[in-house]
Amino acid sequence: MNANSYDNLLKSKSRLVLLLFLLLNGSLAFYALLNPLQTNPPYTLPGIAVLCLSVLCGGIFFFQKNGYILKLNISALILGILWAAHISIKFAHVQSNEHTFLLLNLFSIFFIGMIALSDHFLAFCLYALPSSLAALYLNDLHNISRIIFIVVLPLVAFSVNLMMGRRLEHFTRRLVTRLEQDRERYNDLSMQDPLTGLLNRRGLEEKFSEFKTTDTDHSPHFVVMIDIDHFKSFNDRYGHQLGDRTLVVISSVIRDALRGRDLAVRYGGEEFLLVLRDASETLAVQLCEHIRQHVEKMTTDNDIPCRITLSAGLAPLRRHNLEEAITRADEALYLSKQRGRNIVSLAT
Repeated sequence: MNANSYDNLLKSKSRLVLLLFLLLNGSLAFYALLNPLQTNPPYTLPGIAVLCLSVLCGGIFFFQKNGYILKLNISALILGILWAAHISIKFAHVQSNEHTFLLLNLFSIFFIGMIALSDHFLAFCLYALPSSLAALYLNDLHNISRIIFIVVLPLVAFSVNLMMGRRLEHFTRRLVTRLEQDRERYNDLSMQDPLTGLLNRRGLEEKFSEFKTTDTDHSPHFVVMIDIDHFKSFNDRYGHQLGDRTLVVISSVIRDALRGRDLAVRYGGEEFLLVLRDASETLAVQLCEHIRQHVEKMTTDNDIPCRITLSAGLAPLRRHNLEEAITRADEALYLSKQRGRNIVSLAT
């Protein structure tokens, strides 16, 4: 899971909350029509509006993909006002036990809010506040302590739950972000040669696939094959430890010589592959010569006991056919070997 997928998960959760909220309101309105607390009148226009609005909005929002939080807050406010109007109309015809009537209705409203809106404090307040104010007004403040208790207790619980939820969400987001960063770092490491820090063959495939999707055929590109001359004899004479240090030094020379858009790959034991982007033939040859000359002169600067030379072959990259370019660059490298090594050859 990454940060985007976590955001999508939260969005999906908000969508389900909105649909559940509408479903519960529609169910309560339908039940109130079938079994009204006050049978005279048996139904009210606001109660019918709650049922119709819940069904209509539920059907519409089911197929929409964005803006769930805003839709939830607006729906909560409208339905809260409709329930307050429903309670007011019904209360006008209550003959006895008016306190019980108000408390039962408030319990119903708060029950839906606590189930569906436990993570949405603003929506809960928008939904419950109209009915609470209506109950206080209709009761002439006679039963104010019980009504306030019914209102305040869920608000306190919601505040604590919201604080805990926010902390959990913040912790989860930080954890997901850190895991994503670690995954990217390990993915980068899996595309790098551990000794030289250059790309390995897998890294070449990944980077070149990105290169193919962003570049055009209007600019020339070149592939270069580089091989250290007589490196096997060097390893046999001086040991693999010094051989590895030599590879690291040469890799550093190659990396410093290239531009930011070029690719440098450790292609084999002592072979390197370069992809030079948007490079003319003259520039490609100059880069190769710069690397060759620098390596040839680096012996005393890096305590290498003998003269090290490179041979290189380069070929143009045509139609993004990397395999063909590598084959032709390898043929040019073989030509450099035949000509006595320590030279750069261009594929014909």
